[in-house]
Order: sequence, then structure tokens, then C-alpha cells
Amino acid sequence: MKVFKEEPVDKWNKRVAYFFDETIGTYNYANGHPMKPLRVAMTDTLVRSYEMDKKMNKFVSQHT
Repeated sequence: MKVFKEEPVDKWNKRVAYFFDETIGTYNYANGHPMKPLRVAMTDTLVRSYEMDKKMNKFVSQHT
């Protein structure tokens, strides 16, 4: 007896875009704000370590 339904193979074949700006840590976020520069930096390190960035669309921000 199967407990879980089988999912179509292409369900997980979705397009992903990765946005990252190296200057994100220079902003002053208020106490209690959910955006933590350390978390963003750790996430970026993991993404690059597993070479996930090579399989995503990458966008570079334009600073004004």
C-alpha cells in the first residue's frame, strides 16, 4: 500500500532566479528585522559551494 502519491517528474523542473548583491551587508537593518546579512552571506556561500549558481539565471544589480 502506497501512502504518498507519486508526483510527476517535471514538477520540480522549474526555473529559478538567484538575486544577490555583495553590498547587502553594508545596509543598517533595524533590530528585529528578518533580513540578516550573515544569513544572506551564508546562503550565498552554500549556493556557490554546491555550484547551484551555475544552474540558475543570475541577475546583476545596477547601482546608481
